[in-house]
Formats: sequence, C-alpha cells, structure tokens
Amino acid sequence: HVSELEKAKARLKYLGFTDTQLETIGVGGAVTPEYTARAPVMGVVTKRDVNPGQTVATDAALFQISRLDRVWVLVTAFEQDAGRLRVGVPVTVTVRGQTGPRYRAKLAYVDPQVDATTRSLQARIELPNPKGALKFGMLVDAELELPGTTESLPIPAHSVQAIGDRRVVYVQDVARPDVLTEPTVDVGATDGGQSEIRQGLSASNRV
Repeated sequence: HVSELEKAKARLKYLGFTDTQLETIGVGGAVTPEYTARAPVMGVVTKRDVNPGQTVATDAALFQISRLDRVWVLVTAFEQDAGRLRVGVPVTVTVRGQTGPRYRAKLAYVDPQVDATTRSLQARIELPNPKGALKFGMLVDAELELPGTTESLPIPAHSVQAIGDRRVVYVQDVARPDVLTEPTVDVGATDGGQSEIRQGLSASNRV
C-alpha cells in the first residue's frame, strides 16, 4: 500500500537514511541485509549500547555522540571561596602531568548550592578544543584570578598538622637546623596531595 510505504520511508528518513538509499530499497525485489544509518550530528561516539544482531526497541538509545570541539571543565571550589566566585572570573587551566599548553578562559557557571557533605561547590569552565587535545576524564588544575586573592604557597598536604583548632606546619629553624618551629598557617584548597598555604609561610621556609 502506497501510504504504508511512505510511512515506512518517512521513519527511515528520520533515522538518517538519504533519498538515494530510500530509492534503492526493495528495487528488483532484492533485500539488502545491511544499511548505513547516519548520525544526525557530528562528533565522537562516546557510548555504545547496541551490538551486531541485537534486537532493539524503537525508543532505545543506541549510541551517545559527543562533540569535542568545545568541552566543559568542572572545578571544585571550597566554601570559603564561594563569595568570590563570579561568572566571568579569568582562569588558567593546565592538564595535570603535562608541561603545556595553558588554556585561558573564564568561569561560565557557578553552582548556587554548597554540598552539605564536602562543604564545596562546583563551577564550570568552557574551553575551545579544536584539535581534540582535551579528553573526557582528564584531571586538570585551574588557577582562578579571584578578587582579593593573595599569593599562596603549595606544600605537601601531609605536612599540615592540626593542634586543637590551629593548623600548623613544622619548619626548620634557619639559625638552628636541628630545631623545628610550628607556625600557625592559613590553609586554602587541598588537591592532588598539595595544600595551599595562604598565610604563615614564606618561600624560604623549609618544611
């Protein structure tokens, strides 16, 4: 029946079949067991939920296609910095374990809610990725130029000790190398085994 044939072709066209493919289906009574269905968008297949020979439902999701020409970077920020996070804040992103390149961007989104367990919140950076160098799941470091930020020092996180309500670091005395002092420090973010010291240490201190 003509109407049924047209309906079937319309469904196939919705799946990505071209007019040329539709014209050749069933020509001469021959049936081709395989046809190429084209994706409606360009990108990379990042998930596959179907295998050859598998029967699938009409509403089943078979593939997930993602575009990599522009990617999101999710940043976890601590609660004490929430008041200074703003959309548009400049940020420099580097891939952990790599010497370069450095990506310059701005914060595109700041989550309005702080996680009750971790006392942190997420922010989002959107980066152009024309060569596909940035991959899903990569670990990166993001340096945000927050208003009111002072220069900080990164030290191994295990060097920070808690004494009551104080955070201290044991530092070698310059005049007496066999003596350790314990200055109180202001600890910022901790990530990747490193803690950010905002106050209480100088670059010349030996921890």
